[in-house]
Amino acid sequence: MHIEYEISEQDFMNAQRLAIKNSPVLLVRLTRWVMPAFGLAGLVFIANATIQQGFSWRVTGPTFSSKVDWSNFWKAFEDEQSFLIYQQNRQVFNIIPKRSLSTQQITELREYLARKLPSKS
Repeated sequence: MHIEYEISEQDFMNAQRLAIKNSPVLLVRLTRWVMPAFGLAGLVFIANATIQQGFSWRVTGPTFSSKVDWSNFWKAFEDEQSFLIYQQNRQVFNIIPKRSLSTQQITELREYLARKLPSKS
């Protein structure tokens, strides 16, 4: 027998749902209930925090600015899409997307980072 077909995204999602539902591994089968329960618990936590502390935005748009001294940075990385600059605690980093920069700005930033911080490509 020869069958020709194309798999759509919905076909794939349905197959994943069926595979999870019938998995021989109990933990995989339980994810259908456990993950939504975590989501609901997170929603309750956020709602409770909002009720107790009030609502505030942590991120703003074009008017947002941040100033960090160069002594707080320890390493810089670069790829095709962005510059990644790690702060001293090594868990916080700042992203500078290249799409926001001109070719000249990219070159200047690359040279500045090379002078100020060790970098890897």
